[in-house]
Amino acid sequence: VARALLHTGTPLGIIPLGTANNLADALHIPTDVEAACALIATGVPHAMDAGLIDGRPFFEAVSLGVAAPFFPLAEATRHHGLAGVWRAIVQGAPMLLRSRRTVVYVEADGKRRRRLEAWEITVANIPSTALHLAIAPGARLDDGQLDVVINAESHAWQFIRDVLALL
Repeated sequence: VARALLHTGTPLGIIPLGTANNLADALHIPTDVEAACALIATGVPHAMDAGLIDGRPFFEAVSLGVAAPFFPLAEATRHHGLAGVWRAIVQGAPMLLRSRRTVVYVEADGKRRRRLEAWEITVANIPSTALHLAIAPGARLDDGQLDVVINAESHAWQFIRDVLALL
């Protein structure tokens, strides 16, 4: 969708029926389908930035690191409420403890490359992702900037502590 709409000026109407509805949440779109449709019908657009990773546009966020295996667990929490959250924690903690930090090289604004070992690197256009984790609280969809969040804690327990603090 992002690729098809980029640079066209064509508005995107969002009806929040996804897993976490991050984009809708960032745009303050109501979760009620009728209310979301009524908002679309007003025809009042909201400007939105897009990021590019390897030439592929995105509206929300892109992550590198240990988060990918946890997306199915996040889906389970949506359908099973608090029981799903506890199940995700019980299933996710051992996966996280087996995980290792990813080695990346970061270059920003043409400045020198820096080698990092990180659990997670997120390039965000929105303030929260996944289970409404406030990964980049200052991120805004229309400020012309992307927020880069790097979690390079030295131990898995520190990373788990940070994720729990976000929850």
